[in-house]
Amino acid sequence: MAGAQIVIDSNAPEISAKLNQLAALYGPEQMRLVYGQMGAYLERSQDDRFALQVDPEGRPWAPLSELTKERKPKNKEKILQMEGYLRDSFHYQIAADGLAFGTNDIRAATHQFGAKRGAFGQDRRGRPIPWGDIPAREMLGLSRDDRDELLGILADHLSI
Repeated sequence: MAGAQIVIDSNAPEISAKLNQLAALYGPEQMRLVYGQMGAYLERSQDDRFALQVDPEGRPWAPLSELTKERKPKNKEKILQMEGYLRDSFHYQIAADGLAFGTNDIRAATHQFGAKRGAFGQDRRGRPIPWGDIPAREMLGLSRDDRDELLGILADHLSI
């Protein structure tokens, strides 16, 4: 996933610790089930975040500029959504040793972190890319509720 992704490591040590406990008890196939449940939850959480237009902590995304609204052919009031491709690009991948959640949409990192006008050079007509400043609109990350839900999934498996 080249766009943007969540990595659970030092950012969520309590989840990493539970995953390590579970990995010591479960085989690879059972861990795939756990990762699948975690990934499915993260997809639902991400969909909710886009519907509410908020960052992982529930803060509203920066509003669209009037110029952006004018330039959008539809969904003028929806931030980071025109056709829904970016929203729909978030998925999880299960690997032998973990779970990756994110998107391979190349626009995701720009929206996640923001970009200044011209930060990516110019197009063939000499116009700046991007054509204007893009404020950071954090869409990817773990909220407190996400951490609690993931810990709950792990606790359920540890209590079996």
